[in-house]
Amino acid sequence: MNEYYMISYVGFLTLKEDLINTIGQSFDAGMDGVMLWDSSKNFESRQECESLQNYIQSTLGPLVKSITDFAEKCSTVNCNGHGKCVRNSWMETSGLQMLISRNVYNFENYKCRCYEAWKGVHCNERG
Repeated sequence: MNEYYMISYVGFLTLKEDLINTIGQSFDAGMDGVMLWDSSKNFESRQECESLQNYIQSTLGPLVKSITDFAEKCSTVNCNGHGKCVRNSWMETSGLQMLISRNVYNFENYKCRCYEAWKGVHCNERG
């Protein structure tokens, strides 16, 4: 399952909080990824292309790396590498938000969704 966002609306994704509330929550919900797209028509000048490059290098890229690192570490710690973490409760602060705001890994609010052939709370049993 994926979510899709159009880059031409990237203005609303420039705040870190907006990125967490879109891309981060997609991860929290167990989505496999998000897709960003746009038309080259919206990037006709060198300045527009360089602006997008700067945004990707300074804002979007580091956040995606943080989310990817969090997902890999959570899978290893919580799911023995045989599943992916999915947010357990939407009432509590997510571990991803804590990582981004405080640089602390916290997987307490995540449960495992085991990959095929694995089962158990921590995906440690052959299915």
